Amino acid sequence: MIETKNKEGFVSESSGGLTVVLDAIITEDLFEKGVMREIVSKIQNLRKDSEFEVTDRIITKIYTDEKTAEIVKKFKDLISADTLTETLIVSLKENINSNDGYFKTEFEVNGKEIMVFVKTV
Repeated sequence: MIETKNKEGFVSESSGGLTVVLDAIITEDLFEKGVMREIVSKIQNLRKDSEFEVTDRIITKIYTDEKTAEIVKKFKDLISADTLTETLIVSLKENINSNDGYFKTEFEVNGKEIMVFVKTV
């Protein structure tokens, strides 16, 4: 009789004589990419909810904590390309300034509050 046991950090599943093993450890790079993808998703949903045209270029302001702001800055080009953002402004949440004419959403990613404001160019 053969018995399998998961090694710490790995997940496995067997069926029909086939076993698949996945590395379940979340690296810092993978974590940051997940945060970036969640932010892109929220911006895209805000674009849709604000009834922007698919081709509208936008200005995006993101207010958050220091660590998340660093992640946004690291992936600034990808976020801008994926959301058609011409100008991306990233700042700490306590530095919120006038956002008249912008559409807004607030959400949390891994317990960190993020505020996003968008408007067409």
